[in-house]
Amino acid sequence: MYRSLALISPQSDFSLDALERAFRIHLEGLQMVRSGTRFKISVDRWEMTLTMYSGPEVLEESGEIARRYAAGRPDRDVIASCERRLEIQGGADPHMNHCNDYIVAVECLEAFRGVKVFDPHSHEWI
Repeated sequence: MYRSLALISPQSDFSLDALERAFRIHLEGLQMVRSGTRFKISVDRWEMTLTMYSGPEVLEESGEIARRYAAGRPDRDVIASCERRLEIQGGADPHMNHCNDYIVAVECLEAFRGVKVFDPHSHEWI
C-alpha cells in the first residue's frame, strides 16, 4: 500500500486541472477518472486515489507536521503555511507491480512549485 501527503503552499502554481493534464501525459495507459477534487487512477485490479482537502483543519495539521517532522528544514515555515493538501493512497501491491505508477504520480506533484510530499508512515519527506 502506498500513502503520502502532498502539502500545497499558498505560493504554489499547483492546480487540479494542471495535475490532470500531467497525469494524462505521464500515466498513459492507466484509466483515470476525476470527480471534483478527487482522482481515481486504476489499472487491472489496482487503484490509487488522490483527494484534495483544504481549510483551517489542513492548515492546523500542516503546522503540526512542520513542528514534528520539518524542524531542521529551511522550508519549515512554508510547510506550516499549507492550507491545501492532496492525500494519495494506493491499494495493496504485494509484488510492487505498480510502484512505478505511484512514483510517477508523486513526481507529477513534485513538478509544481511549492508542493512538499510527505510520507506519514515513515515521517520522511519524499
